Parts: sequence; structure tokens; C-alpha cells
Amino acid sequence: MNTIKCWIFPVLLALAGFLIMSCGETKTLTSGNYLFRYKDNHIANTIDSTIKDSLYIYQLSKPLKSKIDDKTTYQVIKTNPTIKDTVKTIKFPRPLPDKVKLNGVVYTPEVDIEPAGKYFRSLTYFDTKFALQALTIPLKFRNQIGDGSKYPSQVETGVNIGFAPTIKFNYNVFNPIKKTMGKLLNTYSINTGILLNLGSTALKAATNAPGLPVDRTSATFTYGTFVLFGINNINFGYAVGLDNVLGDGHKYWVYQNKLWQGIVISLDIVKP
Repeated sequence: MNTIKCWIFPVLLALAGFLIMSCGETKTLTSGNYLFRYKDNHIANTIDSTIKDSLYIYQLSKPLKSKIDDKTTYQVIKTNPTIKDTVKTIKFPRPLPDKVKLNGVVYTPEVDIEPAGKYFRSLTYFDTKFALQALTIPLKFRNQIGDGSKYPSQVETGVNIGFAPTIKFNYNVFNPIKKTMGKLLNTYSINTGILLNLGSTALKAATNAPGLPVDRTSATFTYGTFVLFGINNINFGYAVGLDNVLGDGHKYWVYQNKLWQGIVISLDIVKP
């Protein structure tokens, strides 16, 4: 139990730090992305009729770091690209009232404005986020003990649930025309973190708990680490960890604090 208490406090502290660090994060837009910025000149046009509304089209020559607001049907990029990234400027013969609200920001895309549509491609960017995941370990692989004659390698299945503070390295793809998996913005990630899991195991004197007075089912606490591949909020991958039976049953269980490997499935429940 002392080992468990030593793990819980630093994990909770790390999780709090993760959530704080996630605030105000920036994204890294990949080079080659096309960005669009509409400039509303309708006030200036009332003074000089030659001044028209404009749409500036950029293609990033190098990665761009910026905060991004996800507006569901479009993305707002808070950092303007450099002038040298401009590939085309479209002048409009009359104002476009529905674009006034976007004045002065960079966004994507303007596929409904010709000839801007031909410059359209999915917006792609990287970011790093911290998340809290609910996870389960449906399969565990345990190594043999000794020569394996009494305790051979085995595969375990069982019901368990746990929580893990996780760092996610994300590749995001936004396409406002074609939905993938029912979403315009899809995230593909590699994530890792600290595994904390509560479960149960059957202690049997004849097999895995020699000397146990009476067979029983005991609660277990698991800690370890993992690497997962994620699509949006669903993740799956590989974990290693150590199991501890809680209570006096730990004195008999042959797998107490023995390393195992397992398959993990998890779901993001907190992602700033």
C-alpha cells in the first residue's frame, strides 16, 4: 500500500501540471498549406470606388506556428503568413457582406469563391495535448515463473477500469468538404503516459496462490506505462505494468509485482 500511495500523489500533481500547460497552446501548420484571408474594404469603397474587397491566398513556404480556433465548419488561424507566401489576390466587384465578420483574420478555406476553389486542400497541422483517459486492458500476457512447469506463460482476460494522464502528439486534418469518420476535423495521434488501473483477480490455492487458506477474488491495483495510437478520442495500443493484490492475499499470489504485457483500449475523457 505504501508503494501505491507514493505513486498517486506525483501522478495527480503531474496531471494538474499537464492541464495548466495545455492552456494557450499553439499549433504547427505544415508547409504547403493554403490559407485565405478576406479583407473587407466596403467603408473605404464609399470614398474611393476603386478600392475593392479582396481575398488573399497564401501557400506556406515553411511551417507556421499559430493558435487556431476551431469553428467547426472552418478554422481561424491567428498568425498571418508572410507576404512572400502570397500566391494570388482576388479583387471583388462588390462587397461580400457574409465575410465581414472574418475581417482581418486568416482562415481556411474559401472553396465557394472562384477562382479560390482550385487552391483548396485539407488543412494539416501538428500539436501536442495533455489528456486524461479512461482505459481498460482486455488482454494481459504473463511470463512463466521459474522453469514454467508449475506456472507457465499465460494470457488473462478480465474486467478492469483505470485512468491515465497522457501526452498526445497529434496530426490534425481538416477538410470542410469531405467528412472522414463523420467529422470535418480528424486527429491521428501517438500518445503515452502513466497507467493507473483498478481491477480484480481470482486467487486460487491450487494454481496461483499456494498456501492461501480459502480461494477468493481480490482487488488489484496496477501501475505502468503504455504507447497508444489514436483516432480522434479512441486509442489502442500496448502496455507494460505491475499488478498488486490489495489485502493480505498479496502474500500468496505468485504474480505479485511481476511484469506483464498487455493490449490497451482507451477513451479521452478530459482533453483541454
